[in-house]
Amino acid sequence: MGQVLERKAKLISVTPTVDTSAYASGDHLGDLQELVNALDDTSGTGTIVSVSVVDRDSQSAEIDVLFFSAQPTIASSDNDALDISDDEMSSKFLGAVKIESTDYIALANCSAGGVKNAGLLVSATGGSRSLWAQLRSGGSPTYGSPSNLTLKIGISQD
Repeated sequence: MGQVLERKAKLISVTPTVDTSAYASGDHLGDLQELVNALDDTSGTGTIVSVSVVDRDSQSAEIDVLFFSAQPTIASSDNDALDISDDEMSSKFLGAVKIESTDYIALANCSAGGVKNAGLLVSATGGSRSLWAQLRSGGSPTYGSPSNLTLKIGISQD
């Protein structure tokens, strides 16, 4: 008789505050997001299984979602070239998930897209259960409102 593995999952939704001026490819996109209680316990690991985005302005622009094990210090501001030091990247960066422009579907009033089966193993540091995410623009979108992007991250917890 085999052993039954019990897994938990969590879907975290965040709405970064974005600039309403045009972005350029490589720009810091919106504010840093804390994924509160993303992991089941402070010493646990998990797997990012999906990353979805709803774009209320139908820009359908490529977005890189960078994940971190602890809050990174980011030298850039929103809508400037994303600048994170080598030390921060080497000590806190877990990986990235790229949402391509071709991953979106267009609807009447918005676009939505995402990546499934991302398979990014993650863990938090410093006794935390939170992960952190920072978006990076891969295109040149212009958003009509600071709250027009919603990100949903599916995490399988070990």
